[in-house]
Amino acid sequence: ADPRGVKALLTREELLSYLKKTAADAGIEPNPRYDSRVQYGTVGFPNVGKSSLINVLLGSATSQHNVHRVGVASQPGKTKHFQTLRVPGEASMMLCDCPGLVFPSFVSSTADMIAAGVYPIAQMRDHWPVVGLICQRIPRPVLNASYGFKIPVVYPEGSDGTGPPPKPTAEELLTTYCVARSVIAAGSGVPDWQRAARVVVKDYVAGKLLYCHAVSGEKLL
Repeated sequence: ADPRGVKALLTREELLSYLKKTAADAGIEPNPRYDSRVQYGTVGFPNVGKSSLINVLLGSATSQHNVHRVGVASQPGKTKHFQTLRVPGEASMMLCDCPGLVFPSFVSSTADMIAAGVYPIAQMRDHWPVVGLICQRIPRPVLNASYGFKIPVVYPEGSDGTGPPPKPTAEELLTTYCVARSVIAAGSGVPDWQRAARVVVKDYVAGKLLYCHAVSGEKLL
């Protein structure tokens, strides 16, 4: 088993003590380059609470004045610059807050990152891949019930039309949404798939279209 990490919620003081103990156990000494302090960094996906954790360790709250705190927001990408911060009352500690938005194309596709809430929906340029991914993950009956419409069932060519219906395509879902909600592009009269896609993706990222899967390597009970 991996001895690293914690198995219970920690208070601010307990977490500070844990960080200092972890550094000491690893033989990390205060660096004169950093004002004789040990640097502690936050690493992770965007919008998971890295900056909020920094603010807790700094002992700062939104209601406090004259206390340095880092900005947080509900959308990914709020932290745009690497910054170092000193912890009040801790002469040997320095915290590092860094952006979480990185784009490792060899790890995930842009569609995966948008669906995971990693990539800002406002910056989405091609909506078809991520909506197609959602259609593969969310069952047709759930989509129908969530939006109060019925996506037409189109069986593959050559099928006898029996058996379970196939998963809907992105075009079938968005077109049905646009027709049911009268989401029409101004001037052209065609379905505004881009606007409909933003609604569907936001619902998925917010958990209104719930998708769950087992942790890698874990067995289902």
